[in-house]
Amino acid sequence: MSDLGLKSSELTGEEGSLQPVDSTILMPVLRALRGLRIGIAGLDEGTIRDRVANLLIEQGFSCRTEVVFAPRCRADILIEGGIVIELKKQRPRTQDVLAQLVRYAKTGVVQGLILVLERSVSVPESIEGVPCKVVSLNSQWGIAL
Repeated sequence: MSDLGLKSSELTGEEGSLQPVDSTILMPVLRALRGLRIGIAGLDEGTIRDRVANLLIEQGFSCRTEVVFAPRCRADILIEGGIVIELKKQRPRTQDVLAQLVRYAKTGVVQGLILVLERSVSVPESIEGVPCKVVSLNSQWGIAL
């Protein structure tokens, strides 16, 4: 597990829950992600995750990778304030992704979900009351991972 060397703040409180912040953080995160340029095909998910996390840190977001925040819930990237970024290669099975996102949303600690994937899948705008967004790398930038 990587902590990306973050020192400014921790994502967990004394009881292990996420510290709540204003949910308006979701839109600036989406803007940052939409500016991501991978430029190299065939990268593994871990490399893409690290590139995404580094971009977010450069944009001023406090985040960590591979964070277990509840039983059976491990965020690829967790941004301070409870924004979970889940990365998927190729086109995952929609029902599997939805089940995972529902599990995350039901924890009560996630403030927003962002699914970053190679090929878009359709997900609801809200899952269990948690806003959910999709960033499709292929459709936006014409690359193959």
